[in-house]
Amino acid sequence: LKPLLARAESISNQLARLDSDLAQLQVAAPRAGIWVGSEVRDYEGRWLARGSSLGLVVEPGDFEFVAAVPQQDAAQLFRDHGSPSGLPEPRVRSAAVRLPGQAGTELQAGVLRIVPAERRTLPSPALGWLAGGELPVKHEDSSGREAAEAFFEVRAPLPPDTPVALVHGRSGKIRFDLPPEPVFDQVFRRFRQLLQRRFQW
Repeated sequence: LKPLLARAESISNQLARLDSDLAQLQVAAPRAGIWVGSEVRDYEGRWLARGSSLGLVVEPGDFEFVAAVPQQDAAQLFRDHGSPSGLPEPRVRSAAVRLPGQAGTELQAGVLRIVPAERRTLPSPALGWLAGGELPVKHEDSSGREAAEAFFEVRAPLPPDTPVALVHGRSGKIRFDLPPEPVFDQVFRRFRQLLQRRFQW
C-alpha cells in the first residue's frame, strides 16, 4: 500500500503542476482597457516565450499627447522670470493638436505639463529621423530613441469626446499659443542661440 500511496501523491503533484501551467497559458491584462495589437495575426501558429509583448492596453478617454521641443525653441515656452515657487513659469496660453489624415479637426489640449528638465531619450522612435520624425538622433543608436541634442518634453491631455481616432503611438503636430513678441527680439534670440551652439559663447 505504501508504494501505491507514494505513486498517487506523485501523480497528484504532477496534475497540480499541469493545471498551473495551463492557467499560466491564459493571457490576462493587469488592468482594464482596450487591447491594441496590430501584429497579432503574425503570432498565429507560433510559440511565444513567456513575457513576450502581445500588444498594448490603452484606457479609453485618457489619451495624452507627448511633444518633444528642441532646446533652442524651449526658451519660448517659459517666461524670463520664474514663478514665486522658483520654477520656470510657462508662457503657453493654449495648445491645439492636429493628426495626419484628420488634420481638418483641431483638438484643443487641456492643461499642459512642461517637464522643466532637459531630456535625451525620445518618448517614441517616431519623433526621430530614423522613423521619419524631425528630431536628429545619434547614428550609433539602433533604437532611434537617443536624441543627438537635448530637448524638453511637453505633455498635453486630449479630450475624450472627439471624432478623431485616437490610437496609442500615433504621431501628430502640436501648436502653442504664445504671447506676441517683437520680430527684433525673435531674431536676436535666434542669433544668440546660434553663437552659443557654434562658439560656446
